[in-house]
Amino acid sequence: MEKNKTGKYLKYAIGEIILVVIGILIALSINNWNEKRKLFSNEQSLFKKLITDLDSEKNLLKSELNYLKRHQDLHYHIYKKTKGALKNDTINSYNRLQWIIIYHPKIKENYAKLLEKISNDSIRDLLSQYIWREESTLDAFEEFNDYKLQYLRPYFSKHGILNTALAFNDTPYEFMSLDNIELINHEKLEEQYGSQELDQILFNLRFKTAWQIDNINRLDALNKKLKLVLIEEIAKN
Repeated sequence: MEKNKTGKYLKYAIGEIILVVIGILIALSINNWNEKRKLFSNEQSLFKKLITDLDSEKNLLKSELNYLKRHQDLHYHIYKKTKGALKNDTINSYNRLQWIIIYHPKIKENYAKLLEKISNDSIRDLLSQYIWREESTLDAFEEFNDYKLQYLRPYFSKHGILNTALAFNDTPYEFMSLDNIELINHEKLEEQYGSQELDQILFNLRFKTAWQIDNINRLDALNKKLKLVLIEEIAKN
C-alpha cells in the first residue's frame, strides 16, 4: 500500500473475479447443453416407444372394428328377419347379442402425463387429439355395454329367451364361447319379432354400435397421422 500498488491489486482481483465468472458461465452453459441433450435423447426415446404403442393399438383397433361389424351385421340380420326380408338364417350364433365389448385404451394411460414434456407443438397437439378421441371411444363402448346390461339382458330374461337348460351342461367350469353352445332360444326370440319393444332395442343397438365404429375409424385415422409425424421428426434428427 505504501508503494502505491493498490491499483495493481485491484486490477488483479477484478481479473480473478472475471475469470471465475467466465468459468461459472461456461460450466452453466455446458451443463445446460448436457441437459438439453439429455432431454432430446429422452424425447426421441419417448417418440420411438409411442410409435411401438401406436402399432399395438392399431392392431387392437382392427380387432375391435371387425368384432363390432359382426355385431352390426347381426342387428341388421335380425331386423330384416322381423320384416320378412330374409328367408334363410345365415347367422351361426346369436350369442353375441348379449355380450358386452371390453375396450382398454392404452395411449392415454401411458402418455397423458407426459404431454407437457413434448417440445414439438404438432406432436403434442396430435397426441392430445388422440387421447381425447380415446376418451370418446371409451364413452361409446361404455354406453353400449350399459345398454346391454340395463335393458337387453333383462329383456331376454323377461321373455325367457335365454337357453337355461343348455347353459347347465356337463362342463360347469368352462366358459361358454360363441361357438360351443347357443344360449339364445331362437323360437322365443322370434316370438318377439315385429314387437315395438324389440324394434326399439334393435334401433338402439344399431346406433350405439355405429357410434363405436365411427370412433374406432377416427381413432385409426389419428393413429396413422400421429405415427407419420413421429417418424418424420425422428428422421430429422
